[in-house]
Amino acid sequence: MKVILIGEHDKGLGTPFPASTVSGKRRRTIIADVGLNCALGNAFIFVMGGKTHPNDLTSMTAGFDVVVALGAVAENACIEQGISPTRLPHPAVRGQAQLAALRDGLGGLAIRQRGGGQ
Repeated sequence: MKVILIGEHDKGLGTPFPASTVSGKRRRTIIADVGLNCALGNAFIFVMGGKTHPNDLTSMTAGFDVVVALGAVAENACIEQGISPTRLPHPAVRGQAQLAALRDGLGGLAIRQRGGGQ
């Protein structure tokens, strides 16, 4: 099962969920802990001057079995392009319940990848 996680944008740092950000650090830790094999993408391209432009999510997500939007902004960008993602909380959330929901959701995907669960 091929999974792609879609975030909002990379803050101009060049990669989705950069390691220097809270969301990048949390995302890496959670994915390593649960053993999820996934690709990463951004809903928006960050350009000079702090502006963003929509990414072509239809092309980006082609060939993936599961598209996960991390947060409402990424979810809305997917929906606007005709993609029905699974929504999980963004890794930079402050609430412990939301972090637990993110961990549980990604953990469930990891279990499905290994052939367990539904």
